[in-house]
Amino acid sequence: MYSSRFVPLVALSIVFQTGAASHWSGAGLVLARSLLPLSDGNNWPDATNTGVPAGTVLTIYTGPNVITVAGTVIENKIINTYIEVRAKGVTIRNSRINFDGWHPIYAYEGADGLTVERCTITGQGKTGGSYGIDTSDISGSTLIGNNISGYENGITPGSNVVIKGNYIHDLQAGGADPHYDGIQLGGHPKVQANVLIENNTIIGRDNADVWITNDFGSIDGVKVNHNQLLGKASGTGPNISLPVFTVYVDGAKPNGTISGITITNNIIQRGVYGFIDIDSASNVAGSGNVDPFANPI
Repeated sequence: MYSSRFVPLVALSIVFQTGAASHWSGAGLVLARSLLPLSDGNNWPDATNTGVPAGTVLTIYTGPNVITVAGTVIENKIINTYIEVRAKGVTIRNSRINFDGWHPIYAYEGADGLTVERCTITGQGKTGGSYGIDTSDISGSTLIGNNISGYENGITPGSNVVIKGNYIHDLQAGGADPHYDGIQLGGHPKVQANVLIENNTIIGRDNADVWITNDFGSIDGVKVNHNQLLGKASGTGPNISLPVFTVYVDGAKPNGTISGITITNNIIQRGVYGFIDIDSASNVAGSGNVDPFANPI
């Protein structure tokens, strides 16, 4: 378990009511960069320690868009297209992916065991409904140390997934009404389960840094631990805004249930209406969360 250098872990006392939202609220709009040890042992994930490692020699990718051979490794490449994974055990590592479509990396059902590690994945901010990495239909993916920007959503995972040490920022998309999420879980008809979200920096906007809803099915077992969950409240450019709620959990839809959510040891910047919103979910627990001023939430 991780703890702040400045603040001891503080348990949260929360009452959850089916059909009634529970809001954790407070203040704090400062980027706390050095509260906790992180992915490289010293700093939170950012542009210096995620994506393609410095000094990596890249060559242009000339392989297929659709990967059908199990165990394929794509490494040290510049990829100016999408990668569609249809085989098990594929690895994409230390590569720069430039693609302005819906899914620069998309795994079809059955393509379990995908690893995406230390990739810089960049969109142009023009495609509505886009995801930097979409593994929502598979199991056993490992998504570590990636730098993701320029899409409507950063990552949408499946089941039995590790999402760790990523830097998700500068979300942007075209269309009339984009809903931006750093990491988006929408449930699955076969149940979305066992998701670890840990040691990430997410600088979200408009919707949520972590979005958990039962739009497409049940969700069981999500651990949101030791992340830096922020918004972009100042600066220049088109994507200056805060999330509505920084962490949003809503199981009110009739498509399944949400249970087993833990939210622990995070630095959370307050969204427009609050830090965390929880509605119609069971077995939810939280502790050790602080705002960017190190005040307990």
